[in-house]
Amino acid sequence: MNEKAKALRSGTSDRNGHDCALLEPEPMTLTSLQIAYGAEEDAHIKYLAFATSAEEEGYRPVASLLRAAARAAEIQAGNYADLIRGLDASPAMCPQRPLVKSATKNLWAAIDAGIYERDEMYPRFVSQAQHDGIATASNIFRFAQAMEAEHAMLLGLILHELDGRGGEVLCTRCVRFAASQFPNPTANVAQVV
Repeated sequence: MNEKAKALRSGTSDRNGHDCALLEPEPMTLTSLQIAYGAEEDAHIKYLAFATSAEEEGYRPVASLLRAAARAAEIQAGNYADLIRGLDASPAMCPQRPLVKSATKNLWAAIDAGIYERDEMYPRFVSQAQHDGIATASNIFRFAQAMEAEHAMLLGLILHELDGRGGEVLCTRCVRFAASQFPNPTANVAQVV
């Protein structure tokens, strides 16, 4: 790699050799940011709908946790939107109408989505952003990956209390750790959020 290409990759100069603070993003990183933005906006809408359903079923602590998760998704979407705008693009999404079922089925859906984002989506996005040399995007994707892990753990604990299938939701090490932090998740969820 020649010196100009190294400077371009490091972000110290543009394609013409001029100094600059931020490179124009590679198309894949911008696409990753748009996908993440849409996913968090969808999660915000979905979690609010799930919270309403849980409240109607009499699960107020579950509804409280889901509203907190919705707010976290809204904040994260805002972070993505700011980064996208900072890269001279506009945030775009195609909102999907959430499919609302019972409280336990909604929790399963939320956990499955969080696990997918934690284990597959965000690791790919981190790798792409690192490859493209966009550290800010890489860092925000890492943060989101950790947030999804936390959400999946908390939602799994609540689900464990609701339907007794916690061992199917999380690995036993995670359940033991979470149980030590939140011995009675349904009683403590309002304190957590």
